[in-house]
Amino acid sequence: MITALIDPGSDQNLFSASKIKHLDLPTTTLETLLAVLALDGTPLPAITQKTVPVTLRVS
Repeated sequence: MITALIDPGSDQNLFSASKIKHLDLPTTTLETLLAVLALDGTPLPAITQKTVPVTLRVS
């Protein structure tokens, strides 16, 4: 089980690289990099990989 923050207003669903590695999720390289900004507008490192589809069960 993992703890997750769900943001229904978000345009994307993001996992940290360390969580992807911990869960051993397969990834593929994105054709186009995804730019990401922090809440304060500071640029974060570009997203370069995507995982296989993941299903979250909420209880």
